[in-house]
Amino acid sequence: MIKRIPVLIFASLLLFTGCSKEQSQDLSINVANEQEYNQDNDLETEELEDDKNLDNQEDDKDLDNQEEAVDNDENTIEETNEKVAVNNVSNFKIYTSNDESDEIIEVAVDSLDEKNNIKYNLQELSNMLIKEHFKDDSIKINIVSIDENNIATIDLLNEEGWSKYFQGSTGGMLTQEVLTETLLQEDYDGEWVSGIKILVDGKENMEYDHISFVEVFDR
Repeated sequence: MIKRIPVLIFASLLLFTGCSKEQSQDLSINVANEQEYNQDNDLETEELEDDKNLDNQEDDKDLDNQEEAVDNDENTIEETNEKVAVNNVSNFKIYTSNDESDEIIEVAVDSLDEKNNIKYNLQELSNMLIKEHFKDDSIKINIVSIDENNIATIDLLNEEGWSKYFQGSTGGMLTQEVLTETLLQEDYDGEWVSGIKILVDGKENMEYDHISFVEVFDR
C-alpha cells in the first residue's frame, strides 16, 4: 500500500501538467482570437472613419458647389440688373438757358425710350424744348422728314411768333444754339440724324438779321 503512493502522486502530476498545458494552449488561443478580433474591430473602425471623412469631404464639395452656384446666380442677376438699369437710362437732353446769364445748360430727359424711332424722339424733344425753354404755346416745331442721307427737315411753325426769338445778337444766337444742340444731340452715342435743315412755315433758306437757316446744321 505504501509503494503505490509515489505512483499516484506521479500520475496526478502528469494529469495536472497536461491540464495546465491545455489551459495554457486554450488561453493562448483565446488571446490570439481576442487580438485578431480587436484588429478586425480597429480595421472596421478605421474604414468607417475613412468613409465618414470621405462623405464629409463630398458634402463639403457639394456645399461649396452650391455656394458657388448661388454666387454665380447672384452675379448674373446683378449684371443683368446693371444692364437693365443702363438700358433704362435715357441719354437724351434738351438744351436751354440760365435765365440770369443766358448760359446754355443741359437738362436730362428721362421719359424717352431709345427704342422709339428717331423721328418720334426728335418730335418729343422739340415739344419739350418749346415747353421748357420758350414756354410759348403760340409756336411749334414740326419734324417733317428724315431723308436718305439721314438729314432731318425741321419746320418752325408761326413765323410771327418765332420772330421775337430771332431778334438781337444774343437772342438770335441763343435761339439757334438751343434748337441745334437739342435736335442734333451730339453727346448721344446711339443711332441719330447726321444733320438738320430748318424751315420757317415751310419756307427754305430763311435768313434774319441775327440768325440764319440757309445751311444744313451738321452733327
